[in-house]
Amino acid sequence: MSLISNEIKNQVLDLHEKYSDSPLFKMLIILITKSIPIASNISDTLVEAINYKLTKMRLERVRLFFEELEKNEEHLTKDLINNNEFIHKFMITYSAAVRTYRYKKIQVFARLLANSEKNESYPDVDLYEEYVNIIDDLSYRELYALNILHYYEENNSDKKAEEYWDKFKADLKEELLIKEKEIKPFLRRLERTGCYRIEQMESSWNRNKEYGYLTFLYKQISSFIHEQN
Repeated sequence: MSLISNEIKNQVLDLHEKYSDSPLFKMLIILITKSIPIASNISDTLVEAINYKLTKMRLERVRLFFEELEKNEEHLTKDLINNNEFIHKFMITYSAAVRTYRYKKIQVFARLLANSEKNESYPDVDLYEEYVNIIDDLSYRELYALNILHYYEENNSDKKAEEYWDKFKADLKEELLIKEKEIKPFLRRLERTGCYRIEQMESSWNRNKEYGYLTFLYKQISSFIHEQN
């Protein structure tokens, strides 16, 4: 066994050891690490190095995913081990999370899973799959932009969008480096997700200016993906 394979094996064993006291987490770790190669018969050093890099990246995402889940461990009881719906929800959420590059988005997937189990209005499996697919389809920048707009809507519930829209756009430019001319097409693309709707304002002084609002669908999803006390 090569040094590379030994390192991967040690990382997998570390995951097993870290969660050995939690029946649910232990079972989930076993479930997902079965598919992670520990030894390689490939003699080509370059190919092995690439496989090592990919596996190491995947294990790092697994670690981040479980660290976020661990924050809500009290809601993830051992009874869930025998719950087919939860296992299905876990697998599709995990699969989406390990394909994600950004740590913040991995956190979002983990919160969706954990909070969907402790929220009284938790979604059924079909609806949960839709939520996962919607988040998976959103880029990190799109998810971040929706979160910024969520902040403005929550803190300006008595105001119309036009009253804070310039500040919202300024945040998009500063935090996401979106140029002024790119903001409108960027926001229009968000309509495809069902999380954002455009409203055109027509007046003698403000002809055909577009503003946007979060939809009820986004507010449903956001109740699961934001940190909860």
